Amino acid sequence: MRFDFAVPVKFSALAIWNHNQMGNAEAANPEPLADRCFRRTHIYGTSDGVHWTPLTSTPVITLPRTTGSPKELPFVVPNAQVTSAFKSVVIAADQVDGNYGAGFYGLSAVRFLVDPLTGVVPSSEVSVVASACDAPQPSPRHLVDGAGMFGVYHDNAHFGDTM
Repeated sequence: MRFDFAVPVKFSALAIWNHNQMGNAEAANPEPLADRCFRRTHIYGTSDGVHWTPLTSTPVITLPRTTGSPKELPFVVPNAQVTSAFKSVVIAADQVDGNYGAGFYGLSAVRFLVDPLTGVVPSSEVSVVASACDAPQPSPRHLVDGAGMFGVYHDNAHFGDTM
């Protein structure tokens, strides 16, 4: 599975939802198709499209077998090259024991985890106070999203739906 980014991206880890599809839902005891999920896995990244680097601490990692539960949490794989930005990432099953025995392979989802921004004011530290009386009892919220503010000079007027 290959992921190509519009611009090179730095990320701290990958969250991988190994295949979690249920089997025949009409059967008396539906079995998850857990044998399709990735087992021995390679993860590589490239910044130039030519040279590929392993993104894991060892060349091959073993992803745990899925339970098939729709509420299953992802397996998080730390990026061993966290200081580098990548243009593309490949996740590939190994040729030997690449999955748990099926003739098919599957992943449900992959999320690239990016560290939060630093040096920014957290939203919990922002307070809003009404500064105008353009509407009866304006809510401080109008400073954020225009709530309660109507008329030709406000963004939420019928011709100014920009919020």
